[in-house]
Amino acid sequence: MSDLDDNPVVISGVGLTTSLGIDRETTWRNLLAGHSGVRCVEPTELEHRDRRGHWPVNVLAAPARLLSDAGMAESNPLTRLIEQAAYEATEEARFSEIDRPRHRLGCVIGTSKGSLAVLSRSSNDPATVWQQLLPSTPASEIAKSFDLRGAALCPVAACTTGLACLQRGYELVRDGHCDVVLAGSGDASLVPMLYAAYQKMGVLAKTSPDIEPAAVCRPFDRARSGFALGEGAAVVVMERARSAITRGLTPWAVWRTGGMAADASGLTTLDPSAASTTNLIHTVCQRANISPMEIDAINVHGTATLINDLHESLAIRNVFGSSSQVPCFGIKGGLGHLLGAAGSVEIAVSLLALRDGVLPGTVNCDNLDPACSLNLSNQPIQQSGLHRLLKLSLGFGGHLGAVLLERWKQAPPTSAV
Repeated sequence: MSDLDDNPVVISGVGLTTSLGIDRETTWRNLLAGHSGVRCVEPTELEHRDRRGHWPVNVLAAPARLLSDAGMAESNPLTRLIEQAAYEATEEARFSEIDRPRHRLGCVIGTSKGSLAVLSRSSNDPATVWQQLLPSTPASEIAKSFDLRGAALCPVAACTTGLACLQRGYELVRDGHCDVVLAGSGDASLVPMLYAAYQKMGVLAKTSPDIEPAAVCRPFDRARSGFALGEGAAVVVMERARSAITRGLTPWAVWRTGGMAADASGLTTLDPSAASTTNLIHTVCQRANISPMEIDAINVHGTATLINDLHESLAIRNVFGSSSQVPCFGIKGGLGHLLGAAGSVEIAVSLLALRDGVLPGTVNCDNLDPACSLNLSNQPIQQSGLHRLLKLSLGFGGHLGAVLLERWKQAPPTSAV
């Protein structure tokens, strides 16, 4: 038996903040209840984050609850979100009790871009603006806040950034570079520039007077037309199992393995054969030495764009078979598309699903597109035998990621959900 089998890399703390709650358990309860954080956001609500005031009217988005207070977002809303998630995760993991040299503690904290909200504040000092625009700034701030003297990294991979960050954190612990790693990502991109860019690309959900804002993002549904922009952050604590158990913790889950790949077909287009995504899933299963049939559920990327959902569905059918009934779920209908935070937030939700043995419903997937042909439900699914979960991420520009999580043999104490 290898050391990784006997003493695997595990998740010992989880922090989460989204449009459905400023903390992990509030977000989880609202997801299970089928709520959506997508709503009509008036320009006045975002004025403190864009002092130029160039917002269009009636933006549909899912702003993080934490940023509803102007004072919270005054300096750097991106860093504020990530710090919130990091403090929740480290408190649960009893991080202050870790008896390791500081150079053995690291972080992998990413975002798909720097703080665009800071850029819109034309009165700011140029040097300060430049610092906040760097994607590495959140990693630097987390390293400083927690006195981490080991690696401080910031992978950037578009909408796959969050998954890439956690996979890199796993590798740092697995390969012995760090004993404990804070890994996660965030995104606070509700600014006119980004909204206009995505609108120009044609990937935002189409609005209609007949459709409630909460219902516009419809992953895998016949009527899907795109996503709504969202904000949020998630951070996890990664370490070896023995390290966590020594502090009296019960790990959340084992990070079994993961991988990255590319489908460089274009910015928003994907290979219609889904060859790269198919191969990535097979590769991850081979690394874990399991058959795809041993996977109990899949947390899909599910952007609710026509091409993306078809591509992801095809890749899953290629691996699991056209008649596969492996349960799938996606959460962008409830949280919006969190861009650089999507992967980490969706992995945090996957950990909650493993903990409680329940898959959240795919919000707004009311009429499944037959061309997608996945085992999806718009209602929560109790799954007592949920042990092994696959998470997929697909980013603009062809960034692909997949990770395999396994429920710890004894689940941690749960909060009421």
